[in-house]
Formats: sequence, structure tokens, C-alpha cells
Amino acid sequence: MTLDPFGDIVLDSQGDQQLIIVTNPGTGEQQAIKVPLSFQTGSGLQMVETDDTNFATSSQGFILFADKVLNTVFVLQKTVFAPGEAYTAADGGPFVGTVDLSSGVITPVVTGLGDPGGLVFVDASRHRVDNGGAVVESNQREGRACRNTDSR
Repeated sequence: MTLDPFGDIVLDSQGDQQLIIVTNPGTGEQQAIKVPLSFQTGSGLQMVETDDTNFATSSQGFILFADKVLNTVFVLQKTVFAPGEAYTAADGGPFVGTVDLSSGVITPVVTGLGDPGGLVFVDASRHRVDNGGAVVESNQREGRACRNTDSR
């Protein structure tokens, strides 16, 4: 589950092969929209299950995702991301792709995976990143603090 750029809740309803988008959460105008998910095959559209969906929040950044079969974390880098564009880990594909939220059609971007999941966009304008793509420093917001809550 995540938030889209408008503050709406987006849930991957994996077994149902759809996204559920809750618009205007917590208000009298709240409603749930179901978006069936599919991708184009040689014989037409095929329904597909997704594990994680997230949104590019900046034109500069990268996407991290895991492959649970290959036991590997991958970095998806592009010259420029379209802010607001949805990316998803389609474990039923298996691939990572962009989602057209009005049609539910997913366009594969990374293929040849075993079981993708755990997808997140890292906004490079908010984090200092080394040449290998590793986050080496985060710009924290004022007034927010992190503390270790490990009770061991």
C-alpha cells in the first residue's frame, strides 16, 4: 500500500489482479476505485497480479526492487523519470513496468525476472547518491527525528 501524488491510497489487491485506489481518504467524498491490471501479449491482454506499486516523485532518482527468486536487489535508472508515473512489480508477469492508471495496462520495462517485489522510488533530489546509485546521505525534514527503538 502507498500514496499516489494526490494523497490517494493505492493498494495492490494481488489475488484480485487489480489496484484499489481510495480517493479523498477520510472525507465525505471518499470512494474506492478498482483498476483491473493486465499486460499485452501476442494473443491480447492478459490479467496480471502485482506485488508492489509506487510512484516517481521527481524527475531525478531511481527505483529499487527485489527479485525474490534471484535473491537480488536491482536498481532501475533512467535519464529522466516522469513525476507521478506509476511503476509496479508484476510478479505474475514476471516483470517491472509502468501502469496506465486509466486502463490498468502495464507496459513491461524490466523483464527476465523470477519474482519481483518490494519496489520503491528514491528521489535523488532529496538524497545524495554516489556514482553506484547508493544513498549516502538523506536530507531530513526539520522537526523530524529518528531514534533507535530496539529494546534489546
